[in-house]
Amino acid sequence: MEAYFDNSATTRVLDSVKDIVVKTMTEDYGNAAAKHSKGMVAENYIKQARAEIAKTLKVAGQGDFIHLRRHGVQQYGSDGHGLRQ
Repeated sequence: MEAYFDNSATTRVLDSVKDIVVKTMTEDYGNAAAKHSKGMVAENYIKQARAEIAKTLKVAGQGDFIHLRRHGVQQYGSDGHGLRQ
């Protein structure tokens, strides 16, 4: 058995996470803001992610209020100031 204690540097992702990342980077890579078919597929991934996050946070039905940003820490600062509560 291997014990890995450096999870602050990097953490192994679940296979299900790896699979969806590879799929979206190689097959469903469209611009979610675009109205072409690949863009609409990408937009559906975002909608699904928002719904799952809302369900996890027990705010189901409020997924439209969850904003996914690619640089959240840089956007708000590493101390968390500026985040809505």
